[in-house]
Amino acid sequence: MKNILILICAFVIYGCEKQIPYKNSDFEKKLVVNAILEADKPMLISVSSSVNPVQNPSLNNIKDEVTYLLIEDSVNLEYRTVNLVDGQFLINRMPKRGSIYELQLSCSNYPSVKMIDTVPNEKPIFTIDTLFRQNSDYKLKFTLEDNSSKHIYLVTLSVLGYEIVGGDTITVSRPVNFLSNDKVFLKNINNSTSSGSFGMFDDRLFNGSQKKLELEFTSSQLFGVNFMPKKLELKLSNISQTMFDYYLGLLENNHIYGGPLATYSLNNGNVLDGLGLFSFYTASRETYTIPQ
Repeated sequence: MKNILILICAFVIYGCEKQIPYKNSDFEKKLVVNAILEADKPMLISVSSSVNPVQNPSLNNIKDEVTYLLIEDSVNLEYRTVNLVDGQFLINRMPKRGSIYELQLSCSNYPSVKMIDTVPNEKPIFTIDTLFRQNSDYKLKFTLEDNSSKHIYLVTLSVLGYEIVGGDTITVSRPVNFLSNDKVFLKNINNSTSSGSFGMFDDRLFNGSQKKLELEFTSSQLFGVNFMPKKLELKLSNISQTMFDYYLGLLENNHIYGGPLATYSLNNGNVLDGLGLFSFYTASRETYTIPQ
């Protein structure tokens, strides 16, 4: 009996150590589209390829031409074949607020893809109230004027200033990470107490009324070697439902336990038969001079 138990244990150990070959014969390369587009500005489209899990990833690895069809409100606008430059191509059309856009892409050796999104109709209306320093942090307060329409907002913050590069002075913009204790912001277990590069919220709690918000960030982000900060730029965007769903997936898949595989939620975007995101937003920007 003892010998039988030893023999069973040996088989179990051998089975645990045996390598199972990864079969990737079913892998099919797909186009990956990255297009987060602002209303009333030209459309810059980035195109790359999905990568086999056993290969090294490379960004913008398509050096071919693509054919695209752009449709606005069910009307064909433009059909062209263009060469990719650094994995990108430009459509010199200004997305109209309130319009629905469909983009179809085809490239040799890849399945054709299609994507659709609607441009948010209204620009956010807000004013920066004050900026003040408290110990090693800055606090920025602003007031948002919301109307009765449904809105989904995305907030980003940047510092504008001058940087000395090789004896020349150039104007630069740097992102600023921030946090907020306001309950309207969507948070997860990881970003509830730590700063991030963007904040996102909808207007369900204050629809059609005025809302005051406060952002907090470290003063060390505003200063650096050979850099002189001048202004803060607050950018408030009204984003499409498509963009909201995608960013929400980023938040939900950013847990402190186990990384992105620690949750069941995963949003691969709205590119049919491909991967990535094709979405629109309308934005307003305000600047505030940094006290010296």
